[in-house]
Amino acid sequence: MLKGEDFDAVVQFCEDNSYSDYRYALALWGATIGYVKMSKPIISGLTKRTAFANIYKAIITLLYNVNLEGELPNIEEPVQIAQKEESQPIYVSAKEELDRLRIWQESIRSFFEQLKKVPKKKDLYAPLESAFAENGNQMDYVKFFALLNGYKEWRTSKGEPIKAWKSMVEHFCPEEYSKRFGYSPEFIHQNKRQPKKMFEKSFDFFGFKQGEKFINEEYPETSSVSIITDENAANYLKVCPKLVVFRTEIVDIFIEFQKKYQSGYYFKNQHKYNRNNNDVVDHFCKWCLSQKNPNAIPYTQHNKGMIDEIKKYLLIKYHD
Repeated sequence: MLKGEDFDAVVQFCEDNSYSDYRYALALWGATIGYVKMSKPIISGLTKRTAFANIYKAIITLLYNVNLEGELPNIEEPVQIAQKEESQPIYVSAKEELDRLRIWQESIRSFFEQLKKVPKKKDLYAPLESAFAENGNQMDYVKFFALLNGYKEWRTSKGEPIKAWKSMVEHFCPEEYSKRFGYSPEFIHQNKRQPKKMFEKSFDFFGFKQGEKFINEEYPETSSVSIITDENAANYLKVCPKLVVFRTEIVDIFIEFQKKYQSGYYFKNQHKYNRNNNDVVDHFCKWCLSQKNPNAIPYTQHNKGMIDEIKKYLLIKYHD
């Protein structure tokens, strides 16, 4: 018998060679390889015999010089209990995952629905839904829009992404968009009102490359808005595509947080709390997870990652 052969292979060997009595072959296999590799149903009857228990005790005595008394413990019952305990959390987790996926997909649909003057917009819905189906349960915006870009309806006759696709990428993937088109929100703010020749880099973005070319247009104009005084800040936060869970709780935290800054509450500790946009946004995001906040959301790796994405989203509009 070869080393590594399992119990079924030994039985098959005996049957193929017309052995009517397997006892010697199985005894040799068990002595050289060990019955620990046999499935439990095959040897479960043996383990309940008194002779098996006596042999087991004798082995323990030889190995550890310890005398075992009484019956061997029954190990089958704890295994059954463990299986029952594991079933419930898996069901709850799957349901939450489906809810998150539904909200994630709906955020993309809603944004696309709001886009105006999209040529042949009706023809784009079907491939959008096909992309959702092909994407499965993944919730990665970059990967999804790379997938969507593969549908011919979402590309021009020259193979370039259509304007609607660019608008969605700019909204949901601002960092990747800035890399693709050669500018960042911070750079725009520093150079507002200045007509520029925007240089589009040859960048491998979402799996396709284009040659270098110049685009004559002005940079989008941005205004310096304070997150402390902006009346629409809560609404801006509410539609954040990264805010997929605890939406109501986080928006409520922000409303109270903004009121405290407006009332001058944090003026008492000016050495700790600055009132510029970057520091206020950073303070708010930490407050959402802080143990000192009685209304904070649970601190988990997923929630921490979501708050980090919300911070990036807020800084697009509220930056210094």
